[in-house]
Formats: sequence, structure tokens, C-alpha cells
Amino acid sequence: MTGWLHTLACELRAGTPAMLVIVAKVQGSGPREPGARMIVTEGGLFGTIGGGQLEYEAIAMARTALSGAPDMFVKPMHLGPELGQCCGGLVYLAFEPFTSADTAWVEQLAERSERPLDTLRMVCQPADGGFSRTLLTQADAAAHADDWVRFETAAMLQGGTSVFQAKVDGSACTIVERLQDSRQPVWVFGAGHVGRALVRALAPLHFTVTWIDGRADEFPAEGPDGVTRLIPAMPDLMVDEAPEATAFIVMTHSHALDQDICEAVLRRGDARYLGLIGSATKAARFNSRLKARGIDAADLSHLHCPIGLPGITGKSPEVIAASVAADLLIKFEQQAPGQTAAAATVGGSLDV
Repeated sequence: MTGWLHTLACELRAGTPAMLVIVAKVQGSGPREPGARMIVTEGGLFGTIGGGQLEYEAIAMARTALSGAPDMFVKPMHLGPELGQCCGGLVYLAFEPFTSADTAWVEQLAERSERPLDTLRMVCQPADGGFSRTLLTQADAAAHADDWVRFETAAMLQGGTSVFQAKVDGSACTIVERLQDSRQPVWVFGAGHVGRALVRALAPLHFTVTWIDGRADEFPAEGPDGVTRLIPAMPDLMVDEAPEATAFIVMTHSHALDQDICEAVLRRGDARYLGLIGSATKAARFNSRLKARGIDAADLSHLHCPIGLPGITGKSPEVIAASVAADLLIKFEQQAPGQTAAAATVGGSLDV
């Protein structure tokens, strides 16, 4: 289930009306991207649309609307002197109200979000008021009367990179979005000091983190929320269980195990990224050994060791974690989803 659906469902079950505030469209510079959202209740706030005064004003608008009989509405927000900001952009915010009567609808969305991609959520706000919520299947989308809806939904339902689109025309707004979790899967092998620091760094970011180590006592008693732990007898055999286009980061206690994991990832051939903690010397040795095991040079070029940003040379676990997390964010922004690790570049020098 996506986080906002879980939060919204909990509030509605408790009988708390809520306003979903979504960044529908951005012209010029804005603090958050289209699709960013927050849930506003009379006494609570979940998520953020960023922007300081922009968010403050949006919260006030949402709570004022909730005090009446709210309809969905769209509000253009100029990021200029009137908001005490100098970004100069224009942000269109969509305000979508929910009451306890919508609980079943939200729970249905949550259930759909756990399935393979087969439906989209569409919300339409006509210029003359009133709004509608719809679940779109592929057949529904292909037969839709709106050319824009047909075009945008086709790419989403075929597993494309787009997860959110909005069309804003004055006070009219149409939003289409995927329900399924669109975060990048990252599998971290190793629960040592660096592994712990890296998982803490990755957990709050746009990743789904799976943490693997065969030594149960190496994991901390408590860890970041949302991180899946696996404790297999043979961690290298878990590689084939990872989703397609996973990013793998290998930093176990054993160089031999590191090598086996890297070999398994390279033989899969579909990793979005493969990073190995270590020095240039370790990289050279692994390349030689893996080549002897039949991994060809083209595949070996996908193995990134050392990992991290080249300008960061500190070797404390926290510094390494920050460097690797930042490098992944940069690589994934530059690298179109669906490509393998071949598109990423070699990072900086981290010895182990």
C-alpha cells in the first residue's frame, strides 16, 4: 500500500475528514514536483508539498474548506512577493476532500495498490463544480472520450516511467495516477557498520530497501521503518528473488561472499545498478576472478567498485552512506528507468 493511502484510510476510519492537497502542475521553479502531496485534517498534517509559506497557505485553505461542505477545487499559487518567496514559479494545487463516507473507496484503492499494475486512479474536477473519482482499467482508458486521458494512461498501464499526470485548464482539473509503488528497489547485502549506516540513509528516500545478511545477530534491534530484512543461510542465492531492475549494493563481511553475490547479479543481467564496496585493487581482483568464471568484459563493466561520489574521500560509515546514497540519486535521475546498470558511471574511492 502506498503511504498516503494508509494514512488517509486510518483518518477516515476514525471519522476524521481530510483534504488531500496535490501539486497538480508547476510552471517555472517550484519547491516540489507534480504529484507531491500532503493530507490535511483539522488537527493533523501528513506529508509535505514544500515551499514554506506556500505550504502554510495551502494548509489554511484546506482547513477552511474542511469546515464547510467542501468540493474539490484548484488554486494557482504564484511564488512571488505575496508569498514572501522569490522562486518566480506558478504552482497549481488541487484540493480533494474526503470524509468517512469515502472510506470504502480509499480501502479499495489501497487493495488495488497491492496488485500488479492493472488500474489507475482518475479524478476529474469540471469547471462548473462537482468532481468524480474513477478507477481506470486498460479497456476503460483505451475507450475514454478524452484524447489526453487515452494518451497519458496508455503509457502508465504499459509500465512506463510516468506515474502522475494532471491537466489543468482554469478551474478544471483532471488527474491520472498509478497506485502501485513506483519506488526504486534497492537490495543491500551486509549488516555491518557501513550496511547499517547505508540502510538508514536510504530508508527515507524514494527507495524500497531490502536488507540481507545471513547473520541474524548483526541486525540492530530496531531499524528504519519500511525496510525488509532477510536472513538466508546463503545470501547469494537470494539474488534471483529480487525484482527486475533492482539496484544491488554489496558490502558483506566476506570478500568470497561479495564475489558470489556479484557473480549472481551479473549473470541475471537485468540489474539497474551493481555497486561493490572496496578499493581499486579489490575491483581489479574481482574483475580477474569473475572473468575466469566466464563473465565477459561487457558485463564486468557494469560492476561499480569503488562506490560513492568521487569527490568524497571520507571513510566513516556515515560518510560512505551519504556518498553512496547521493550517487544513487544522481545516477537514477540521469538513467532512464528500465535500463540496466550499464548506463551508470563508476563512483569514487572507498577502501575496505
